[in-house]
Amino acid sequence: MSQGRVSQTRDSELRDTVPHETEREDMSRRIAQRRGFERLRRYFPFTATGTILFAAAVVFTALGTARADVYQGTLGVTAIVVCLTLAALSRMQAGRFSDIPVQWDDPSRAHSRTFGDAGTPAITVNARGIRPWFFFRLHARISGTLRAGKHLRFHVFEEIATPAAEQTAIPLSLPLPGLLNARRSVEIRDVFGLTRGAFTDPVTRDLDIIAPMPLEPELTRMVAASGEQESTRTTSPEEERYYMREYIPGDRFRDINWKASSRIRELVTRISPQTQDEDRTITIYFRHFREENAESLESLGHLAYVKGWLIAFMRAVVREETSVQFRVVTAEGMHTVRTEDEITQFSRTLCGVQFEPAPADLARDPAARMVLIFTTPFDTTLTGFIDSLSPIDCRLFTTQFAGRSGNAGRNSLDRLNLTLSASALPIPPVRLKEQDSRHTVSAPAAGMLLEEVSLKPVTERRAL
Repeated sequence: MSQGRVSQTRDSELRDTVPHETEREDMSRRIAQRRGFERLRRYFPFTATGTILFAAAVVFTALGTARADVYQGTLGVTAIVVCLTLAALSRMQAGRFSDIPVQWDDPSRAHSRTFGDAGTPAITVNARGIRPWFFFRLHARISGTLRAGKHLRFHVFEEIATPAAEQTAIPLSLPLPGLLNARRSVEIRDVFGLTRGAFTDPVTRDLDIIAPMPLEPELTRMVAASGEQESTRTTSPEEERYYMREYIPGDRFRDINWKASSRIRELVTRISPQTQDEDRTITIYFRHFREENAESLESLGHLAYVKGWLIAFMRAVVREETSVQFRVVTAEGMHTVRTEDEITQFSRTLCGVQFEPAPADLARDPAARMVLIFTTPFDTTLTGFIDSLSPIDCRLFTTQFAGRSGNAGRNSLDRLNLTLSASALPIPPVRLKEQDSRHTVSAPAAGMLLEEVSLKPVTERRAL
């Protein structure tokens, strides 16, 4: 009986271990294949153009030999000798520079050029001491995938060549914000671009591409003033006389009691008798919601625009009132943001936030007395959400298609510039504009701040 139990136990152990061993073997095989591919990719001496030329030279040489054609054979042999000589020289230089460290410096604020940012971010390559021989150049290359939407990827490719690489900047001309998985490599190439010699291992890094903030700050100031004024409770005259303290740098000028200050000849500030943290909290709902359908560059541009306006609004408020804090609600939960550093960190968090259907269990802030809502014209469940917040006072900020301003209390017009170039190709191909019917977002006139957006594709690589 005991032997039967032992045999059953061993059979079960074998059944449990064999799949794990098979998975480990498959994983080891895949790792070995990947390493072999990377090694071949690094030490293969020809570029795509050089490979085609070398293959054609071999064919010419074979045909010239078979046909006893001296001219054809001589042309083929000459091309082979030139390719091999250039490849040997590239490999020799790569060996010379293999001990020199190469440093990649990411931009302090990597952003896309979705709507007219003034400059283009760049990744800096520091390779001091590398001076290729005559007829050779140092090539720094960045390639990878930018996840700009829930189903949309961009294949990104940027390359720059220089004869002396003390410090080289590679521009990142990206159309939309998102998460960029970039592969970075440097190599020596001849001026004809036929041969290559890599002398460092490729570096793979993830980079958050944040949404750029709008250039025109008028509407940002409107939203900031509206949100901050509503987030501070008005006190009675008796409370104002009793709750005062000495002025501290950073206090808002409108909170200074000028009458009392002139009487005692010292600046004093009004403070609320209620809890200050509650009075200085702004609740924001960032609604990145739309029904399930195919994405377009226009819809992703609207989402990027709202992300940029949200960060711009938060920065504008914090710079005026340092003690304010935000509760930002997304489909992923509630985020508490207080300082400019935390706003920067939150802007990176927004890189991964994409369109999705409105969840039924969206988090709510029970302490909110007034909320700001940032959304897009693709938010079809917005009206029901606003009704569910009653009697809480709401301020709505949304983008809208040009010419469909509706009943907005305040609105302005801006242009959505999408930078389209061969350096960032969408995979799979995606349509440029929305094909569905365009509707107008409605809200109480006094509580709506709207930015009308018109789409303009930009194909040239230039500072907008």
